[in-house]
Amino acid sequence: MSTSSRPVFLVSPPRPDWRVRGAANVFSQGAPASVPRGAALTEWLTLVDAMVAAGADVAVLPFDDHDDTLTGLPYVAEAGFVGRARDDDGGPVWLLPRMKPAHRRTEPAHVARFAAECGIPTRTAPVTWEGQGDVLVVDGPRGAPRRFVCTAGEGPQSRTSSDAFAHVARFLPGPSLSLRFTADPWFHGNTFLGFFPARDDDGVVQETVALVCLDALLPGEAERLRAFLPDVRLVALGRDDSLRYATNALVVGRTVLAPPGVPAFVHDVWRGLGLAVVELALPTLFGRGGGAAVCLTNRLDVDFGVIPPHLRYAACRPALVAYAPSSMANDAP
Repeated sequence: MSTSSRPVFLVSPPRPDWRVRGAANVFSQGAPASVPRGAALTEWLTLVDAMVAAGADVAVLPFDDHDDTLTGLPYVAEAGFVGRARDDDGGPVWLLPRMKPAHRRTEPAHVARFAAECGIPTRTAPVTWEGQGDVLVVDGPRGAPRRFVCTAGEGPQSRTSSDAFAHVARFLPGPSLSLRFTADPWFHGNTFLGFFPARDDDGVVQETVALVCLDALLPGEAERLRAFLPDVRLVALGRDDSLRYATNALVVGRTVLAPPGVPAFVHDVWRGLGLAVVELALPTLFGRGGGAAVCLTNRLDVDFGVIPPHLRYAACRPALVAYAPSSMANDAP
């Protein structure tokens, strides 16, 4: 577990020639496959710079110079989940995903190589499971364990098997809940459910709010969610509001990086928690590719010291900026 108060995230840059390939979700279906060269990478750099400014430590899973088919790799929420081994020394274990879209099935091999460079052992899910997009973390107050909500959908957009919970839960260092939802138009848990904490000056959680589209949940699941998280305040989103991806806003410390168009009442909730709201437009990666800030990141429960220096954002950024428009060349993160 990280010994620093700074959160650690994994990100993966889009290639300069990134495009829509699989069109596997409701946002990307019908979107033009081609995009202006460098547009996705420029958006991505803006996002990661904002994460660093908000207090994140960032590790980078590099893109493959020789393989232009890995267009899903920037959406690293699906790169798995770093859990804990309960039957060994309690050290980190990287649970690798088993992806549903055919064009993303080679991604776990790239993630496994990254994990190996960090010295983290891996396990592979035996059934379809798409990682942190379906493992939502609820930080507890001081002395309380983290809790985990593991989601699986039923319907045409289903991406994670309900059988995955039995495999994943034994690597989660805290209580966990299996939650079922309607997979149309939602496809991962983070598309309709998100947790937002209020922290004091020492970083200790004082209150947590869950933004949730109750229409996404199967019958009886809202009651199970409330029973599992009795101390968490649930704020309901309507279907249309949920598709603005408020639940995909990324919390870094006391800042929330949010997509534009989130309803005003949600901004009021965030500010009531003491969170500063920074809006980030991602017209290519979100508007065409279908994933906002949470989809583009993977929260790592590791000490940043295990990340090799050459895989840290500070080391990678200059080369990535060289691929992007020259206007970013002199900007500092």
